[in-house]
Amino acid sequence: MDTRATLEAFVETMSALMAVLGEETELLKEKRLKDMRTIQNRKSQLSREYAQHQETVYRNPALLRTLSDGERSDLRALYKRFRTILSDNMLALRAAHDSTDRVIKVFVETVRKKRGIPENPPPRGMRGREGYGAYVGQAAIPVAVDRQL
Repeated sequence: MDTRATLEAFVETMSALMAVLGEETELLKEKRLKDMRTIQNRKSQLSREYAQHQETVYRNPALLRTLSDGERSDLRALYKRFRTILSDNMLALRAAHDSTDRVIKVFVETVRKKRGIPENPPPRGMRGREGYGAYVGQAAIPVAVDRQL
């Protein structure tokens, strides 16, 4: 691939990835998590392509010297927008992760309380409640065993 084609592929990939990241961010903000499956493969593919192009440019800094001052300025501006979109996407992903984590913790805590499991498990090395005792509160369940056969 010649110099111009390499840089154009890099810019096209960056632009396409920006569009996908923006779409994913909107889906996250709208909590349309089921719809995200449709863009995950495209995001992964574009991320790999972007990394390859970035590595090519990094290993061949002479590619950038072939650009005019205006083109270099445009590339800087595009990269700045890319970083902003990437940052917004990462924050949205983190917020979705944290929200999910909180829901799971509330669910686990509710189950623990319902089953009478202490909030702080016994220290390592000490045995916790086992068998039926793990599923009941402090009250014991009377069980009679008929030993006559």
